[in-house]
Amino acid sequence: MKYKSCALIKIMGIALAILSLFYFRKRKSGFTLFVSTSIKVDYPLINLENREFTAYNTYKEKTYMRV
Repeated sequence: MKYKSCALIKIMGIALAILSLFYFRKRKSGFTLFVSTSIKVDYPLINLENREFTAYNTYKEKTYMRV
């Protein structure tokens, strides 16, 4: 009987931990600040018939990627 009650205590502890993660935590209200990162994406070529496009990713006037 000792081993069954020990296993039951472990199961109840796990269940309480899971419940505390989802139900008992405090709701925190906050805000989001959106700041421009100056990353620019230019699409000089878009071909819808062949499903092709060209894009340039630039950051601070320097081109880092061409797709």
